[in-house]
Amino acid sequence: MKKILFLLLLSLSLSAQTPIHKIQGSGGTSPLVGEKVIVRGIVTGTFLGKDRLNGFFIQEAEPDEDESTSEGIFIYDPAGKFNGKKGDYVQVSGQVAELKSPKSSLTQIKDITEIVTLSEKKKFPKPVVLNLPIENPEQYEGMLVKIKGPLFVTEMYQMGRFGQITLSVDGEGNAEGTDGRLDQFTQFHRPDPAAYRDYLAEAEKRKIILDDGSGLRNPSNLPFGREGHSFDMFHAIRGGDISKEVVGILDDRFDAFRIQPTEKVYFKPKNKRESTPGKLPKGTNLTVAAFNVLNYFNGDGKGGGFPTERGASSLEELKRQQDKTVNVILASGADVVTLMEIENDGFDEHSAIQTLIKALNEKSGGTRQFVACENPDRGWDAIVSALLYDSKKVQPVGAMVTMPDGYGSASFDSTRRKPVIQTFSTLKENEVFTVVGVHFKSKGVQSPGEGNEDLLDGQGRNNKLRVQQAEDLKNWLATRPTGTDDPDYILMGDFNSYAMEDPLIYLDEQGYHPLFPATSYSYVYDGFWGSLDHALATPTMKSQVKKAVKWHINSDEAPVLDYNMEYKSAEQIKSYYDASPFRSSDHDPIIIRLKLSTAR
Repeated sequence: MKKILFLLLLSLSLSAQTPIHKIQGSGGTSPLVGEKVIVRGIVTGTFLGKDRLNGFFIQEAEPDEDESTSEGIFIYDPAGKFNGKKGDYVQVSGQVAELKSPKSSLTQIKDITEIVTLSEKKKFPKPVVLNLPIENPEQYEGMLVKIKGPLFVTEMYQMGRFGQITLSVDGEGNAEGTDGRLDQFTQFHRPDPAAYRDYLAEAEKRKIILDDGSGLRNPSNLPFGREGHSFDMFHAIRGGDISKEVVGILDDRFDAFRIQPTEKVYFKPKNKRESTPGKLPKGTNLTVAAFNVLNYFNGDGKGGGFPTERGASSLEELKRQQDKTVNVILASGADVVTLMEIENDGFDEHSAIQTLIKALNEKSGGTRQFVACENPDRGWDAIVSALLYDSKKVQPVGAMVTMPDGYGSASFDSTRRKPVIQTFSTLKENEVFTVVGVHFKSKGVQSPGEGNEDLLDGQGRNNKLRVQQAEDLKNWLATRPTGTDDPDYILMGDFNSYAMEDPLIYLDEQGYHPLFPATSYSYVYDGFWGSLDHALATPTMKSQVKKAVKWHINSDEAPVLDYNMEYKSAEQIKSYYDASPFRSSDHDPIIIRLKLSTAR
């Protein structure tokens, strides 16, 4: 009698069971939302507790033949009813729901009333082997998958905040000479709305997020380091590092499909960390550099005045930032340095630039003696460009000059950041050259005027204004504002334009030629790599370049390593900082080695 009753109950249970593929359906959301169901499946991934995802994934032991429907589903279990393990065959009673974000919707079972472990001996499902692009990821939502590589680290912006990175694969859109990271369209292509739209659509399919199986912000443990280690100062992954494959659950939450790994992920170091920018080429007698110092503000210069308008929020943050910045400049070996994003607070002893110079000279132990080129009229933005030089190597020829108010189309007046120009002479060889520090208008907040809107051609906002700035700069330099007739000019800085955008093309046509190939990069934005930072030279100056280096100490590094203390846990602040050059800014410094000679 007991056996008959058991078989009857089992029969009723089976008849009431709803297959997972019926719940998932073939569309973006379940056709059974709101219905109470009983499901069975093998536990393929556990992410239990509030510090993780508050649940686990199950997958059908025997899939159906319809490839358009998924066989896996997420079980939302905040009450912690499940106390089993990966591989258990379970029966779950609950309600069908969708975990919705603006751009994603994950089918799940919530309001769980019962979880029963039926067996611990079911055959564990093999992961479905996939390659990017995945044409229809919905059909694998909630399933165990293996994404084949090589998979390149293309974005780490959210790693410290949410424990996630973005991976990408090589594709038709990538230019020759680059790896599988996503290229900025206008780094290699002339602006074109239709081509740009197609490029973004193709790039979107080539990437996927690798998550840490947690909803925590600022997690103290970041799992993705090199060679299977957790992320730390000794095993920090870098942009361009490679994973052969990733095994985990294909999840759809937080606005994008992602992999929640169920096995350790191994990243092979592909992009070597260089603690110096390399040896000086034989014959080099001068080094010039450009460095975006990521809002170097020093408070009131007396230990107070924090938080600052854009930079350090405290004296401790300033020290963290300053230690990194000083180490970068000294390690670069630069004799002349163009700075961008330094506080516009003059040149007195308490100014940001004098604070930085004092730290540089002290740290050099007397081997260097940096001096600021002074001109109070550098614009009226909170940040400006600046020029420093080592008085033991060069001397200024005349004073530093800035563009007059209202010059040309007044394009630099509207952005409040003027270019700065200084002619120098080397002390030993008496060779004359001129350095121009540049910081064009960004692609961020749109400036007034028709044509500054984003035309969706790849150049972003304010391209018209940046073209006007290029034109005004060229015309101003033609007047020889420092009074020198020497033709050796080098323009360095943040042009906020990628290599094939209008401002760079115009300046090249006007005789200021790029010193780097298009395959070089200095900045990553939203997973796309390119160069906003450039060095352009007149033909006579270009002929004297021994080596041009973009020192990849910043763009390739995770932002969690920077000086900032905001949006980080106490453990992150302690564990993910040192005074090394790495992640001293978000832009890579440019370093140009020269052999200046009158006879060329």
